[in-house]
Amino acid sequence: MCGIAGAFGDNPNNEIVVSKMIKKLSHRGSDNQGIYIDNRIVLAHTRLAIMGGSEGNQPVYSENNDVIVVANGEIFNFKKLTQVSGIKADKECLTCDTNIIPELYKNFGCKMFEMINGQFAMAIWDKTNSKLILARDRFGQKPLYYKRINNQIFFSSEIVSLLEVENKKKINEKTLVDICTTWGTLGEKTIYNDIFSVNPGSYVVIDVNGIVLKKTYYFPTIFASTKKMGKESCVLQLDYLLKKAVLSHQISDVPISFYLSGGIDSSLIVALASNEGKKEIDTFSISFEKDSLDESEYQDLVANKFNTNHHRLYISEKDIIENFYDCVKHVQTPILRLGIVPMYLLSKYVHECGFKVALSGEGADELFGGYDIFKENKIRKFCEADPKDVRRGNLYSKINTYVDGYNATNTAALTAYYNKIKSNELFSSHLLRFQFGNYCEQFFSENVKQKIFNYLVTESLKEMIPVSYNQCTSLGKAQYVEIITFMENYLLSSQGDRVSMANTVECRYPFLDNEVVSFACELEDRYKLNGLNEKYILKEVAKRYLPMSIINRKKFPYRAIINHKKLLKDERIKNMISKEMIKKTDIFNSNATEKFKEKILHKDKISEKELMLLLFICSTQILFIGE
Repeated sequence: MCGIAGAFGDNPNNEIVVSKMIKKLSHRGSDNQGIYIDNRIVLAHTRLAIMGGSEGNQPVYSENNDVIVVANGEIFNFKKLTQVSGIKADKECLTCDTNIIPELYKNFGCKMFEMINGQFAMAIWDKTNSKLILARDRFGQKPLYYKRINNQIFFSSEIVSLLEVENKKKINEKTLVDICTTWGTLGEKTIYNDIFSVNPGSYVVIDVNGIVLKKTYYFPTIFASTKKMGKESCVLQLDYLLKKAVLSHQISDVPISFYLSGGIDSSLIVALASNEGKKEIDTFSISFEKDSLDESEYQDLVANKFNTNHHRLYISEKDIIENFYDCVKHVQTPILRLGIVPMYLLSKYVHECGFKVALSGEGADELFGGYDIFKENKIRKFCEADPKDVRRGNLYSKINTYVDGYNATNTAALTAYYNKIKSNELFSSHLLRFQFGNYCEQFFSENVKQKIFNYLVTESLKEMIPVSYNQCTSLGKAQYVEIITFMENYLLSSQGDRVSMANTVECRYPFLDNEVVSFACELEDRYKLNGLNEKYILKEVAKRYLPMSIINRKKFPYRAIINHKKLLKDERIKNMISKEMIKKTDIFNSNATEKFKEKILHKDKISEKELMLLLFICSTQILFIGE
């Protein structure tokens, strides 16, 4: 719902610096700006007004003015927290969620973060103890970054704002390997070696001595398949929790919109909102000019069934290419996929139609076993159970069918490809995906290769998993890795907050409600992946509300594809990856890159792997060359 920025340290120029930082975040909301200054701290806030009117302006103060807060996001259970926490419920507390934060901190300290059901990033200035706390929600739905210069700490909702402090772009070479392996940076690292992220489900404590504590307050309740329930009981409970989540995520003083892809997840959110009595429902969809990517038929089916005010945005290949550069500048990280661009354009359309909030279906696939990578993991174990039964490998032909040519091979070769990974290997579910990192490394410059020598992404991942990870089922382990890599570091960030808030639109995700997540984490595997039927229990809930044609349709991953030759003709892109510019950044090997460009320019159609590499090179160059 806004942007926050600040500085901690004894520098009289910090007010000027933070003022510049907060101006760089005005796209996140410009309904009001506020600032707090004392001799050690500057806190600034730029607001997207969603709740509370003028009473929601920030910074917010405790009753005695000894705790000052700037926050971004929403606390969906703020009224309940007001009731159970002993906080004095004055008018301001009851009208705006952020107003309870100072007293919540005074009553519970950093334990308060565990109590919040919501999406947030916040900075708390504890004036009495002269300490600053930076914290994020459980899955990092809202961003928060910081950098240290000498004895000062600067923080902000976005990296682009921190570049105002000191515009010296120093690359963290290891994150290049992270990104081309897992599609995002890992842990607190960013593409810049002096800018760090507060990890999801964590907080950082800073005092005059610098950073004194980094603590994770939340790991997902381990996917251990512990909830032994009958199918009907599971359906009833999940139905109840989803209704509750969809209702709570609509809390707002401004109109709410809904993203509608035509898949089960977003369709079910629309259905539940309609079922709970919401009369005016505005849905927004993307339609692609390429028929193989277009889902209009299913979007219309849902929109018509629930009589929504449906808005469709037609996106062409030209639209994607023209907006690619600007999107990369907003996300401030190299990318391998084009999905960020249509979502950027959709949020722009939503904003133009007068909406500030959109509900979306992210999180359902990760929590309820919706991806083919989970099926791959299950088939592999099935094959290992009886290696002599060659028919078992036939099941691999049923997954990843949306990738051109991925399964255009004989069964024996396909089985050998998937089964070269053994299910008892650490992170076995993702090791084939991770191999893309090895492919990319051959294109790095000698300088980068020296910096990443002996760096292993899997070792970084090991440091991110809790001891209780070993209690997970095989499916549960795959889900956990997908959450801490793809969901947190790409789906909710680059393709989520960064592109939606670039257009002053706050996305909310009912499937990531605390109670829904807790339910999913304890659910038996058979209710997630039943045979190869993904999201089984979610489909059973959906049968109560949605047409069977939506429920039974083949899983269709959201993708955007362009012609590589047209991208390379774009003048800005052509300049970014010219031999001269490749040499200037010294991130990629100029000879290897030139050969790659020459190779793909002789093709009418390139592979998925080649397109991902092209996007990786282009986006990295944009960040370190582009203005």
